[in-house]
Order: sequence, then structure tokens, then C-alpha cells
Amino acid sequence: MNVISPTWFSLTDNNGSYKSLASKDYVARPMQRGSQVWALIDNFSADVQTETLLASTSTRRKLIDSLIADAENMTWMAEP
Repeated sequence: MNVISPTWFSLTDNNGSYKSLASKDYVARPMQRGSQVWALIDNFSADVQTETLLASTSTRRKLIDSLIADAENMTWMAEP
């Protein structure tokens, strides 16, 4: 196995909000073994309607911008 994809983000509403589940400790061992870690965002909440969220340009933009900002702040992800 050379890639793991943990659920790092979980959608919380139809407005592009989510909670972060990112954990440096969770990925330390796979990264030390040379595995890549790909973040996954889930929409398992009954309160989230993916079609509604994605139908609006502003909510898509909010979600994308927030995810990019979180990814940029996870500089520790690049550390083996």
C-alpha cells in the first residue's frame, strides 16, 4: 500500500462549511514508510445536500477557498 486517504474534512452544512479531522499523529507512520496521504472530504451528514451546496457558485468558492487554505496550512504533511 502506497497511498492512504483518511477522512480529513467532513461537510457540516449546505453553505460550504466543514470540520477538520486532520491529524499529524494519524499519518506519521504511513509517511515514515513512504506512503502518500490524500485528504478526503465526506458528505455523510443528513443535513448536507451535495447538490444544493455545489449548485451555488458562492458556496463552491467558499468550500474550495477554505480547503485550499487548510491544505496550505498543513505544511507538516510534507514532512516524512
